[in-house]
Amino acid sequence: MSAWIESHQTLRDHPRKDALTEALFAGTVPDDVADFATVGLLQHLWWWALDYARDGDLSSFTDRQIAKGCRWAGTPSVLIDALTRAGFLTEDRMIHDWYDYAGKLIERREKNRERMRQARSDAPRDACNARAQHSADTCEATRPNQTIPTKQNQDQEHAPDLFNDELWIIWPNRHGSKKLGRDRFRALTAPQQKRCLAAAAHFAKAFAAGLVDPQYQPRIENFVGGSKSYYREWADGPPPKYRSGNGSAAPRRGLDASMAALQHVYDSYPEETP
Repeated sequence: MSAWIESHQTLRDHPRKDALTEALFAGTVPDDVADFATVGLLQHLWWWALDYARDGDLSSFTDRQIAKGCRWAGTPSVLIDALTRAGFLTEDRMIHDWYDYAGKLIERREKNRERMRQARSDAPRDACNARAQHSADTCEATRPNQTIPTKQNQDQEHAPDLFNDELWIIWPNRHGSKKLGRDRFRALTAPQQKRCLAAAAHFAKAFAAGLVDPQYQPRIENFVGGSKSYYREWADGPPPKYRSGNGSAAPRRGLDASMAALQHVYDSYPEETP
């Protein structure tokens, strides 16, 4: 399926683009050629990420893989360093503001996949309904995988949405992919979800107190799960000797481990077993 990503005209004269151009070419080619090459390199990076790093996280790729995706023929480490210093990549190799530009496309792809899955699941049901006009008993016999409603299923359907109702509403700046974060949160066990909610509350208080540099705030999907799962470090409060992104010591300033707003959530979960 073909796809596209927004390309803003402000990129043409943006200071970050100029900084990247200077870092990569430093006057070794005419300025217009350097500008064309830099814009093309960035477009190739974003196109490549749409197919192979849909969450904007490049931490699992080598310098050479990223350079190949950008069509950069020079030294890969030079490219990564230049992208980072110019602000197009974060220190943990996240594409800067990726979800703001690609989020709508990613969500649209997910919706299309869901519609296709729903269409495939509805096809046998539609055929069964057609045969029901001839024989209701025969129609029912053609549904070997039919799910009989149970109290457990009904309880699951009416279960509270803890991610949207408890976690996402307190997450600073709504930073990250909401859908990916929700999927990873739902994959946690009930005790793990309890600890994740507590960790998010601690992080939100630390952020509000100015103990976390906003530019180093983890994305919600990396805080909740994936290879990083930062929530494990924050479950009992700010990590010991925690430092903000700029390297200065960050005092705890009396952060309270008891989150009254989430106390009813704590009480509703069983204790986590080792």
